[in-house]
Amino acid sequence: MSIPIQKLGETATWLGIVAQLYNTRMHALLSRHNMTLTQFSVLSYLVRNQPQKATISDIADAIEVNQPGATKIVKKFVTMDLLTVEKDSVDARKRFVSITPQGLATFGAVQRSMGPDIVQWFADWHADELDTLLGNLQKLGGWLDNNRL
Repeated sequence: MSIPIQKLGETATWLGIVAQLYNTRMHALLSRHNMTLTQFSVLSYLVRNQPQKATISDIADAIEVNQPGATKIVKKFVTMDLLTVEKDSVDARKRFVSITPQGLATFGAVQRSMGPDIVQWFADWHADELDTLLGNLQKLGGWLDNNRL
């Protein structure tokens, strides 16, 4: 790799700063909906992977929480009618989670409520700058997803 180590270090530092600022802001925005970022991530994962159903293990792995944590979130959302859980017809210990129409509506409502704030994040950006950022984030996210620790 021909990129100077100092540039890599500065990039990693800025990723950390942006991650912290993003997480703090998202927690504030989501708290208005009585939801955490981790809980919202469960809905987001299930929306992105429709119509495929997910196991608790799938969810835990995708959002990088332990299985008891994922189970707790799923139980909360089942009581709110945002998710359903079905037993596997072959292995009764295995359960499949899917998002309900109310879950989809709630996810959409939360996204729309955050829209005005997110628009402000990029108010001074040109479309090509946003395209470049999106492409780079997808590339980095793909690598991180495929090389989890």
